[in-house]
Amino acid sequence: MSYLDIEEQLDQITDDLRQKLEQAGAIDKNGKTIDSAKFDGVIENLVDEIIPISRELELGRYDANSRNIVESRIAWLRKIKNAHSIAYPTNLSDGKEEEIMQDIAKHKTKRSPEVFKTGVKNFIHIFGFQRRVPQKLGYEK
Repeated sequence: MSYLDIEEQLDQITDDLRQKLEQAGAIDKNGKTIDSAKFDGVIENLVDEIIPISRELELGRYDANSRNIVESRIAWLRKIKNAHSIAYPTNLSDGKEEEIMQDIAKHKTKRSPEVFKTGVKNFIHIFGFQRRVPQKLGYEK
């Protein structure tokens, strides 16, 4: 059994997640959670369906990636359970990383020559000092 077969099994279990949640009455048509106990129950049932696949992988020798695929799918379901939303894993970022990257890009374009000149001055100061006075560093001739 290859990792593709395992992914196919996992997809069969989790593909109709939204429909299962709607049928259980855990979410409404818009995807908002109505009943968190039912929501948790459906997710736990899916995890319980995936665990035998994990145990089967422990008994047999399969791809190294197979175990990781199963564990990542279980972790994904648990993130959904903790968030009580099926939209949660699609956007894990709260936007702070993007703001930091934009800030870095802004400073790189404006301050890059200044920072480079300062770095070069510090480099010359540190290593130029060592060339001029080797006695203080223990490199006596």
